[in-house]
This record gives sequence, C-alpha cells and structure tokens, in this order.
Amino acid sequence: MNGTTGVKLWEFETGESVTSSPAIGSDGTVYVGSNDKKLYAIKTDSKGLAKSPWPMCGRNAQHTGRAPKK
Repeated sequence: MNGTTGVKLWEFETGESVTSSPAIGSDGTVYVGSNDKKLYAIKTDSKGLAKSPWPMCGRNAQHTGRAPKK
C-alpha cells in the first residue's frame, strides 16, 4: 500500500488464510506464514525498513513500547 495515497500496490494469494503478522527483511523481502503450513518469502521493490526513528511495532526490539531511559 502506498503510505501517502493509500492505493494498493500489489497483492499475493496464499493457499489458505493468513493470521500471522508479516516480517520484513532488511532487503525488503516480506515473510509471512499461512495456514497452509507454508512460509512465504515475497520479494518486493522495497529498499528495506522505513527511514524513520524506529520502524517497528512496539518501538523497541522487545516490542514493549517502553520509552528508553535517559
């Protein structure tokens, strides 16, 4: 999905439903598990993670969302 316009850029069909969260590799590959018992590695045109202060859910490696101590 285009982050600015909200337009869908691509889609991928699996053999069964997907209830897991995707993971994005440093090269832009999207990894997702499906209920068809397969792990899909989907190559994208992405250049990797977003260029932002912390481009991940939970804002830290433990996904806790806790602010760092100063």
